[in-house]
This record gives sequence, structure tokens and C-alpha cells, in this order.
Amino acid sequence: MNTKPKPPIFRGTQIRLSILLLLLSVSLLPAFASESWTLAFYLADGEHFYKEQQANVKEICADPDLKNVNIVFLHDRQKTTADKSNLKDMTYVSDCKGFIDIPDLGTETYSTETIKKFFSYVKANYRSDRYFYSITAHGMPPYMSRSGSLNALHIQQALKGIEPDVLGLDMCYLGSLESLLVLNGTADYIVSASTTLPAAGNDFTVFINYFQKHHKVSPKYAARAYLKGYRVSYKDTTQPLTVFITKTGEELNRTAGLFYDSLRKLTVRMHNRLPENPVTLFGINGDLTAVLRQINVNYQDTFIEYFSKGSSLEGTAVYFPARYGILNKTAYGYRLFLRQQGLSQAWLNHLTK
Repeated sequence: MNTKPKPPIFRGTQIRLSILLLLLSVSLLPAFASESWTLAFYLADGEHFYKEQQANVKEICADPDLKNVNIVFLHDRQKTTADKSNLKDMTYVSDCKGFIDIPDLGTETYSTETIKKFFSYVKANYRSDRYFYSITAHGMPPYMSRSGSLNALHIQQALKGIEPDVLGLDMCYLGSLESLLVLNGTADYIVSASTTLPAAGNDFTVFINYFQKHHKVSPKYAARAYLKGYRVSYKDTTQPLTVFITKTGEELNRTAGLFYDSLRKLTVRMHNRLPENPVTLFGINGDLTAVLRQINVNYQDTFIEYFSKGSSLEGTAVYFPARYGILNKTAYGYRLFLRQQGLSQAWLNHLTK
């Protein structure tokens, strides 16, 4: 039986309806589908930072139902509590739903092996497009080595092969050029401090809230959200504080290379005008940001954002050792920087004038 063709008006309506349904289905796709994140927090030293670390855990899990974001953290049991309970000191791993058993994790949170085991577990079990690692611990400059603290080399060794997109170092004194060159390649963006940090450290609530409000977060903006935690927490601080974001890779190498090359061209009078700022606890840090500006090196694409409050260091630090008798140039070069990174002889000559 022959059927009459539908009038053109009905065929047009059918086509328009199909297009409308297609557009509606596309619009209902989640906006964040292309960028999932894992945020991993390494909260070391329960003996000294127990109160602060418990506050950190509450901040991290304030919104445990973040969409498309995994959250996992490691923290210590307080030693005194363990002793009173006649239990051995332990290291805990958990997400915001409960504790996770990782066999043979170890109890020494200042061990590179423990750091590697934790972040290796994170990479293997929390699959995502992007990774943000945060380490809260005692930090130290590259020219020091002592127990109960981490320097850049410890972190670089621990994260080799499991590098994140962004690394937040909630630690003192990891914001020097020397440390950053050791860490170059460990993450695309690094947030670190060139000064001491208050015991309370970063405000992770600010950081986590950023992921709650933004479905799609780039590594650069994740680093900025981490930096904002310091800006919000310490805008009224009286303690000297300088924290900043570094873009690693070729940008960092370029800036360091221009810094070294420019030093060869400086006159003695210009050398004597380079800024230096005493840091009471560990040694002498120079304000590298001010030096770069003075010798006309463009650093904005490398050190992309700063927060500085009450500090004589505007931004990135570089160490001034020998002039003050703290370390001679041989010890300084051998310990880390010259031996591994090839520090320019011009810089060492400047340090020993």
C-alpha cells in the first residue's frame, strides 16, 4: 500500500527536533570530564606538628564529595599518644572516607623511601589526568644536612619516576635558586617558600575550595590556588614570609643561565651593590628577584607569582655564603650546587670577593 509523503512542514519540524535533542544531550555532558585530579598530602612529623596536622586533615576533608577529584593523605600518629597506649609509633594513610592499609610503609616520615612508597601508592591507586602533591614537613636549605628535615635532593630522589604536575612544598627554605634547580623536572610548577613558614602552614581549605568551585583546573591555576592559601592566611602576619610559584623546565634553566652570564659582565662596583639579606637561623640569603631586576634579566615567565609579607626577600632567594664565613666556596659547591648543577664560576667569584 502506497503512503503519501509527509508534507515538507512536518519533515522540517522533525529535523529541527533532532538537532535540538542533540544539542541538549551535548549540553548535559559534565564540564569537568576532561581534567580529573588527585590531590595527595604528605603531612610529616606528628611529634612536633600534631595539632597543626590534625587541623590540616579537617581542612582537606571539609568537602569530601568533590566531583572528579581524589583526595588522599599521610599523617603521623603523635608519639606521646602512642607511648601512653603502649603501641608503636605509626604512620597513617587515609582518604576522606577512612584509613587505608599500605603494608611496609614505614614509620619514619623524613625518609625518602617512605615518601616514595606513599606517592607511588597514590599514582597506582588513584588514577587521574593530573596530580598535585603537597609535602608539609621541616625543610632546610641545600647547603645543610640534618636529621628530621628534608632538603631539595631528598625530595627529588623520592619523587623520581612518579613526578606530579604540581608540587606544593609547605616547608621552610625550599625557595632558593639552588633548591629549585635540583628540583627542576620534578613537577611542572612548584610552590615553595624562601623564608621560614609558620607552624600552621598553608590553609588547605582555600586550596580545596578552588577545586569545589571550578570544574576544570589547569596546573598553573592549581598552583595559584595553593599560593592563595598562604595569601589568605597570612595577609596580616608579622612573621617574615615569602612564598612563590616557579615554572620549571626550560624557563628555569633559561633564567638561571642569564643570571650566570650577566654576572660575568658586572664591574666590581656593580658586584658590591647586589642586595644581600641576613637570615638569622640558617645563613645568608640574597634576594635573587632584586638581583635579576638589577642586571636586567626577565624572570616573570619563570617566577610567575609571589606572596611576600614583612620579609626583606621580595621573592626567590640565592645563597650568599662565603662572605660571612658560614661556608667557603669549596664546601658550598661540593655539597650540592656546583657538583650537580654546574654553578657559574662568576657567581662563586662574586661570593668570595
